[in-house]
Amino acid sequence: MFTGHIQRIHQYSYLQDNLRQKITLALEHVMHDPNTEEKVIEEGDLWYNIIEAQTVLTTERQFEIHKEYIDVHVLLDGQEYMGYAHDELVVNDLHMVDQDVYFGTSTEGRYLEMKPGEIVMFFPNEIHKPLCHLTGQAKKVRKAIIKIRQASLV
Repeated sequence: MFTGHIQRIHQYSYLQDNLRQKITLALEHVMHDPNTEEKVIEEGDLWYNIIEAQTVLTTERQFEIHKEYIDVHVLLDGQEYMGYAHDELVVNDLHMVDQDVYFGTSTEGRYLEMKPGEIVMFFPNEIHKPLCHLTGQAKKVRKAIIKIRQASLV
């Protein structure tokens, strides 16, 4: 897991060069055309979706993992809590396995607050739970979700 800010992505020298380049390329597309809902940049290896959604209580969403793709979340507008865990995911829902999404439960769960411009990246098999709020009312968010095939970084 990695967290940071999109304005500082070039400063994170500890990120693999080609990973940082792919994130930067996707962010350039997002900022150039923020109304595009989905864009394939490198067929099968790099694309993004821009979504508008409502957050839900943490108890109303399952954790997820991806096995092939690095999942990069960039909050464009709103406030979101992103869940994560370090234990094992007990997979109980395979309805999106064709999109490399495995849903399940975790005995652990921590949450970090995301504000506009912040980025959080989950590598394959890292447990996460997006689009959450901890208490109170749902929040409307707008975010870019960048997908990078890990095998394309070799």
